[in-house]
Amino acid sequence: MRSLSKRPANKLAARLRQRLDNARRLDSVMRADLATLRDAHTRLQARFDLLRESTSDGLWDVELGERKLMDPANEFLWSEQVRRMVGYGDASELPNGLSSLLKLLHPDDVLPTVTAFTAHIHDRSGQTPYDVTYRLRCKSGEYRWFRALSHAQRNAAGHAIRVAGALTDITDRRTMGALKRYAEAIVASLPTGLMVLDGELYIQSMNRAFCDIVGLADEAQMRGQDFGAVIPKSSIRELAASLLAEGETRHGIGVDLGDKHLRVAMAAIVLAEGERRLYGWSSDEVLGHRIDHWLYRDGPAASGAVVKITLDAGEWSGEIAQRRKDGALLTVDGYWTLVRDEDERPQAFLVINTDITQRKASDEKIRNLALYDALTGLANRSLLTERMTGALERAGHTDDPLAVLFLDLNRFKEINDTQGHGVGDQVLVKVARRFQAALREEEVLARLAGDEFVVVAERADAAVAARIAQRLVDAMQDPVATHGQTFPVGLSIGIATFPHDGLCMDDLLKRADIAMYRAKAAGGGFMFYQPEMSVGLLERIELAKDLSSALAEGTLELHFQPQVDLASGRAIGAEALLRWHDPRRGWVSPGVFIPIAESRGMICALGRWVLGEACRQMRAWVDAGLRFPGRLWINLAAQQLEEADLVASIRGITHAAGIAPGCLALELTESGLMADVEGSIRTMATLREDGFAIAIDDFGTGYSSLAYLKRLPADKLKIDMSFVRDMLTDRHDYTIVTTIIGMARNLGLDVIAEGVEEGAQAQALRSLGCGEAQGYYFGRPVPAEVFAEKWLSAV
Repeated sequence: MRSLSKRPANKLAARLRQRLDNARRLDSVMRADLATLRDAHTRLQARFDLLRESTSDGLWDVELGERKLMDPANEFLWSEQVRRMVGYGDASELPNGLSSLLKLLHPDDVLPTVTAFTAHIHDRSGQTPYDVTYRLRCKSGEYRWFRALSHAQRNAAGHAIRVAGALTDITDRRTMGALKRYAEAIVASLPTGLMVLDGELYIQSMNRAFCDIVGLADEAQMRGQDFGAVIPKSSIRELAASLLAEGETRHGIGVDLGDKHLRVAMAAIVLAEGERRLYGWSSDEVLGHRIDHWLYRDGPAASGAVVKITLDAGEWSGEIAQRRKDGALLTVDGYWTLVRDEDERPQAFLVINTDITQRKASDEKIRNLALYDALTGLANRSLLTERMTGALERAGHTDDPLAVLFLDLNRFKEINDTQGHGVGDQVLVKVARRFQAALREEEVLARLAGDEFVVVAERADAAVAARIAQRLVDAMQDPVATHGQTFPVGLSIGIATFPHDGLCMDDLLKRADIAMYRAKAAGGGFMFYQPEMSVGLLERIELAKDLSSALAEGTLELHFQPQVDLASGRAIGAEALLRWHDPRRGWVSPGVFIPIAESRGMICALGRWVLGEACRQMRAWVDAGLRFPGRLWINLAAQQLEEADLVASIRGITHAAGIAPGCLALELTESGLMADVEGSIRTMATLREDGFAIAIDDFGTGYSSLAYLKRLPADKLKIDMSFVRDMLTDRHDYTIVTTIIGMARNLGLDVIAEGVEEGAQAQALRSLGCGEAQGYYFGRPVPAEVFAEKWLSAV
């Protein structure tokens, strides 16, 4: 949106250009901040998606705020994995909500579950955990066991305002535990003797009955001994080895042991089907071998520590590296349980292994997303923070200098706008490679966002920093080639040094950034930060905050300036102009607050407010029986043209106010239209078909070509005031005005001149063929009631 000020001062244009330059610098800062936030959001969303997809657990979240637990307004969300765990498809089958969970709970589990959850929430100290098990009814009708864990986020008073947690299906684990206990009870109570051997035929365990049969007081005396120590028969040992190697079973083997004649059955234990899928070996390949040599990457020593811990503590859980048949490494999450007999003597190990190799790979992807830029592979802001923090700590201990260089590409936005982001991304990749080639290994290079990069150099004073900056500038001397084209890309660098310009990362980056914008304003190259560069920055930040508050509170105003027919002097319309009266500052010039609104991303919201207020005022005049001459003209900002829903928004605002499009006209700046010509043409054509009139504002100040101009579906050209103001004294301005009027006539467009402050200017414009004008000569922008009193008449 152009500056809305209509001041008559002769030097206003120069001041406006200076302010616009400052505004563009601020705009770049804010665009960079916005791009950083978008990158951060994208990175965090990717991390969350990977975490969610890589876990077998279901995730849930409930936002309480200040509400009670059972308040229907509480937003209770489940991940899709929760629904899959209980057999439901989507939210239509199992809606989000605490009530849905309660309906699935087993009746015996409702009270203890709700009691535990309530205690967890109401304990302001946060010391009461929520770690419960309960049964949920699946869609099939069966109940499955789940373990639920949660953590509460609390406010300063200790009230739980949000609770999130995970849900794990433990049905199989409970089943295995029950089977283990059942098997132990069966083995212990068998009247038949039972002995378990390992792959080398060493004794692992034996039950009480076996001890009684062979005359042993305790199995401990034989555990770990060779099979032959109990049954010293070489033929029996050879048979056991053969059965183990072949995975077979033999019954009715006669064995004489002293005065006892025994009937022995032997069975080789085959790996479970799941293990064959997990490791790739068949039973024929592994029987007769020690498992340590097959599974563990580092041999028996790898499992030795786990065996000892399990023997001492009764169980062990953790990650361990193993390998498959093809040699590929895998990581398993193991759960080892010591199986004891009825006398609590160690009997065997029950091992459950879960392959988490993919999850580990996902963790690595998450780490890369967290620390490295996805496009260039350079360090991102997170890794830069980590490395720069360490560098500053070292510099503080050694009293060495440190330099921070903030890099920004010149004219990169033009590449994105004209060639598309695909080409722009390739340019960034090639620029990053040039930077890497120009820097030394110890100099940290990171991409912050967009076309902004940072270099951190330890033990670098101003002289060293200048040499680094020159190397980087030299690296960009040649155009960047991609997609069959070459693009000249300049470089602007701001430099801040530790400890001279700051002691912490934020201060150094901020000041290097400020210096970079000064370098950009000077045409590129590099500049060192100077304290005077920061003058006025705080005031602009405060001004933006107050403007945002004024917009939210509805304290902005619209003033109206008449547009007249030069031949008759009659009003033929008016322009709605935004005004802001701040309680502390008084009237704030649009030339000051409009650029700040553009740089802070508020201009679209301001544009919607202006349109809505203008429609409301038009409706009020109509309802009061007043006739408005012609159309009311309203400015659209260039950033509004980038909104996908602009047309729908304009239609909605005007329809809600009951104002027909034929009562309104929209002004779009020439430079704003050129940012996306094809998109602008489509938007203008749609609005014009709806009945809105379209004018190209500030005409002559942009860079539009005649080829595009003749395609624009416009009704009127508006000659910029900078040409009108000096047209009687500057022959160049007079020629430009004459040319614009002739061009408009040839294109079949009306033309209006703005900034008319003298009668002689009005007369000259009329003689050149300009039929309409606005400016202080005809009337200043005034509040609605003043404008109505002077320019509106009763119906």
